[in-house]
Amino acid sequence: MLCHCCFGERQVLVAREAEVAYIAIYVNRTSRLLGDGIELVRNASAVLSGNSSQIVAASSKSPCEASPVLMSKSHYLAIPYDVLQALMNHEMSECAIAEFYGSGVGIEN
Repeated sequence: MLCHCCFGERQVLVAREAEVAYIAIYVNRTSRLLGDGIELVRNASAVLSGNSSQIVAASSKSPCEASPVLMSKSHYLAIPYDVLQALMNHEMSECAIAEFYGSGVGIEN
């Protein structure tokens, strides 16, 4: 069972007591409407400590939002494909790849 649209710790507590398998927290919407969606994920994780219910952190709209969610003990992260692609990019990686292929080392065509 999924508890959908949790926007507060009280809802997480009730879902835990109902032995819900998954609790969906809309991170971006919570941040826009209530202040801090990432903090809600952290608090939900504390409420669920020692419980089998798992957090689905959904609706992260940017890498800057998705990255801290991953660090906040969410079990799952539901993000758009473009955010996933952006999470994989880093300017230092781009430079290292360019240097690697510029040095003549690499896969031949």
